[in-house]
Order: sequence, then C-alpha cells, then structure tokens
Amino acid sequence: MRKITPRQYAVALLDAYHETPESRRNEVLKHFLSLVKKHRRWKKINQIISALREISNQREGKVAIRLISARPLAAETTHALERQLTGILNAQAVMSHETDTTLIGGAKMLVGDTLVDGTVKHSLEKLQSSF
Repeated sequence: MRKITPRQYAVALLDAYHETPESRRNEVLKHFLSLVKKHRRWKKINQIISALREISNQREGKVAIRLISARPLAAETTHALERQLTGILNAQAVMSHETDTTLIGGAKMLVGDTLVDGTVKHSLEKLQSSF
C-alpha cells in the first residue's frame, strides 16, 4: 500500500472542509486528525500544515514569502518589498520577516520552494568557488 503524502493529506482536508457546511466542519477536522493518527503520520503533521498553507495560498492567488535578513527591517521596507513582489509574481505576496544575527549581511528570501540568497556569506562562497 502506498503512503499518502503530506500534500495529498492537505488537498483532501481542504476539499472536504470547503465542501462541508460550516456547522459540521469541526467533525471534518476531528475525522482528519484521527486518520492522520490511524495511518501513523503524526510525525508529518508540520509538513501537512505547511502544504495546507501553500495550497490555500495558491487557491487564493497568494504567494508566501519568507524573508530572512541580517538586521531588522523597517515595516515600510517590508511592505514596499511585498508590493514589488506582488507585481512581479502576479500574485498577492504574503511576507513574513525574520532576523538571523548569524548572517554577516544581506538577506535571503524563500518564495514558495525557491531560495533567493543575497547574503554576504553566499556571495563570498560563490567568489571562493570561482578561483
């Protein structure tokens, strides 16, 4: 028997949830969680939740973006970046921002499954590998 992937669990839950009247949605969630437990996939719950967010965003025309910078950024800077990315990606950018003090400088961005690395560390590694 093939195992169900976290993405398949997420699609099944979202479809069932949206097809169910609002008054019975708690039952859908309880049943879903019992299936996850029954199939011993509880260790994959974080991956299922991530897939739920990603699929839900896709269906709503949104793209989740995780920005990690060496220093805190002003809210206006992140909002401006969010607006620019919304135009570039032709989808509503939904950005979360984190500060990683281990970075020397720069930032990296995770757009869906794509990593855009503009950190100083990454630039130095590229420079070193070119020699």
